[in-house]
Amino acid sequence: IELDEYRYYSLLCDAENMVGLDVSVTPNSEDGATCSFKLHGLISVHRSRPIEPAQDGEYSTMWIDTNGAVFSMSTEDASFTTHSQYFISVHAVSDDPIIAEGVDPLSMTYSIVAVASYADSVEYRVLINDAEQMAMIENTDAKRYYSFQSEEAAQTLKFTIFCAQGQVSMY
Repeated sequence: IELDEYRYYSLLCDAENMVGLDVSVTPNSEDGATCSFKLHGLISVHRSRPIEPAQDGEYSTMWIDTNGAVFSMSTEDASFTTHSQYFISVHAVSDDPIIAEGVDPLSMTYSIVAVASYADSVEYRVLINDAEQMAMIENTDAKRYYSFQSEEAAQTLKFTIFCAQGQVSMY
């Protein structure tokens, strides 16, 4: 992501029996180098491309120097609502930049980890540009739906499904 740029993601969840959602946006740095600027995240259930400032019913991440941008909500929070889809935006901001020796201050790579907690299970998602998307599917789930959207026209699209146990159908 480049300075002042937004990136957008969509997180699909099973809204039934959901009791919590945690999102972490972590800068990827080599050799433990400090990131070159901060990331702000917005989580929305209404706007597919949420931009700052956050509107009513939207959630902002909090920047923690050693961890990145983090967000957590649960049924204990008065504003908690369950939805089948959450829209996440990541914004690279220049306010109070953290400049590290040898790090390009104009761009950085990062990963997003989202954990949806349910009454009887936890679902883990990794949302990374140009990398694998992962989901643990329990034997009680009948169907999962995923979407893919690209800002650029792709010439090829590849899906790889690894099934550790049982069977999976894709259509």
